Amino acid sequence: MALAGSLFLLIMSGLLLWSSRPGRSWSGIAAARFAAGLIMLLYALVSLPLIQPGYRITLLLQQLSLYAALPLLSATLLIHALGYRWSRLIWGRILLALCVVFELMRRAGELQLLIWIALGAAIAAALLSFTANRSKAASAITIWAAAGFWFSATQLQHGDICYWLAVTIIPPLYLSRAGNR
Repeated sequence: MALAGSLFLLIMSGLLLWSSRPGRSWSGIAAARFAAGLIMLLYALVSLPLIQPGYRITLLLQQLSLYAALPLLSATLLIHALGYRWSRLIWGRILLALCVVFELMRRAGELQLLIWIALGAAIAAALLSFTANRSKAASAITIWAAAGFWFSATQLQHGDICYWLAVTIIPPLYLSRAGNR
């Protein structure tokens, strides 16, 4: 079970990296998605049963995936839906700010709230892009809502984390296929 989830996350984060790879004009949103994909790819690698770097490294990458990469993906969707085009420098600062928010939420014991905020931002982004492309936005809303239901039903037991993260990568890939870079 853990192997299948890790492989699914490895494939989905690899697709996110491929779709956001550097090019001639690498936008800030593509760079932010690339960073999120890289974080999730590293977590997928260390969660493989064959590679066991240690509990602390695995936990660090798991928490970075859940509480930095996922909110970063949601932020890219929301900012793009609002029509802003920010540079890579700004997205780097946003990633640092998300890491600070993670630490503050961890100390306050409210990490689950951070995931709900990220899912809410992603659903809001899909709703904002609904007028541009109804079928893609409706599919994205459905996937994000299903991920939220899955999160609330399971509270992400250890075996579900890789599967859950892999599912949350699908809407950004789907919405970015039409050139939302």
